[in-house]
Amino acid sequence: MGRKPKLLTGTEKFIISLAATQEPAVLVVPYMIARVFHSNFTYSLPIVSDQEFVRLYFYTNSYKCQNAIVHPYDEMWFL
Repeated sequence: MGRKPKLLTGTEKFIISLAATQEPAVLVVPYMIARVFHSNFTYSLPIVSDQEFVRLYFYTNSYKCQNAIVHPYDEMWFL
């Protein structure tokens, strides 16, 4: 968990938080882990051909981080 994700572009600072519950139908990795950023961030997806299909998965759960609980679909969080 201490390594920098490959798709981040700069020196973004984030904390890693584990999900509060585990849905039996969902694999442990990566859906049990959330990255919570303290500021704006950018993922860089290098595209080499004319068309690419990218599927992003957002697993609805509560993630505890320090003194806050993050719900991925709250209107204050943009994913």
